[in-house]
Amino acid sequence: MTLAVTRFGGFGFVSGALVFGAMRSLADILDAGPTPADAPEEDWSQMDELVTAVAALAERLKHEPGLSRAAAQLFVKTETKVAGIHFRSLVWPQARLLAGLPAQAKGGRRQKSGAESGRTQS
Repeated sequence: MTLAVTRFGGFGFVSGALVFGAMRSLADILDAGPTPADAPEEDWSQMDELVTAVAALAERLKHEPGLSRAAAQLFVKTETKVAGIHFRSLVWPQARLLAGLPAQAKGGRRQKSGAESGRTQS
């Protein structure tokens, strides 16, 4: 009895079963990448950029505590190389805390005082 072998790419099909051209040992398969004992390459440049952005924004917030989040995001985008995805969760709250402000400002529009709105007290 003979079996027909059809070649397709690097694999051969025998009676519907997949047969690899050259079988590799389990040791060869498991030895393909780094081991858990290998130390990963550490790149702290992104962390340094985040720290720089937080410090720059905190300094700006100290001088201008009413700065809106949109204006602060534009400032960080133009002055630093931090990815925009980190702004709302990392840069903004940390910079506010460093500037002596609460991490999140009160929500809503700022209330005008009576003098600003033209109302007088009677």
